[in-house]
Amino acid sequence: LMYSALTGKTIQNSTAETTLFDTGVGTLVIAADGWPLGAVLELCCGGVYSTSAGGPGKLTWRAKVGAEATLPLEMHLPAGSPLQPWRVTARWVRKATGGSGTLDGAIAGVLQIGATRSEGDDKLSAPVAAPSNANKTIDLTGQFSVANAANLLRMDYAWLRMLRVITP
Repeated sequence: LMYSALTGKTIQNSTAETTLFDTGVGTLVIAADGWPLGAVLELCCGGVYSTSAGGPGKLTWRAKVGAEATLPLEMHLPAGSPLQPWRVTARWVRKATGGSGTLDGAIAGVLQIGATRSEGDDKLSAPVAAPSNANKTIDLTGQFSVANAANLLRMDYAWLRMLRVITP
């Protein structure tokens, strides 16, 4: 475990892309050359959301590794959902290291809607250039398409861990 959230942030009545991280234990920075070939970086976050009764719009999460690898996930919001749970998991795998390092990745999310749920996922269309010989900051942002006081996204937990591949 590299990071665990102590407090999260709330996004409400805004269309600005906003980080969901506040204070925590550990670090959201992968040190230069600290991500070996084949290792998987996993970010898991969750909390609650609420939406307006009429036309809440969409919510876009963006899981980021530095400025190079962004995994977006856009989901349509159900109308009139008060304090329902959500969860997002993003995973990136180190495909190449060094100055010409690359990453591949995927993201999945769940919105609870009363007794049902809505799921979504996306992935990078191809590995992206992300040199391993430079520090990489990890982030998860949220962005509503409609500003409404009833549209709320709160992160209550997060963890970041690296799953290393062990060669037999």
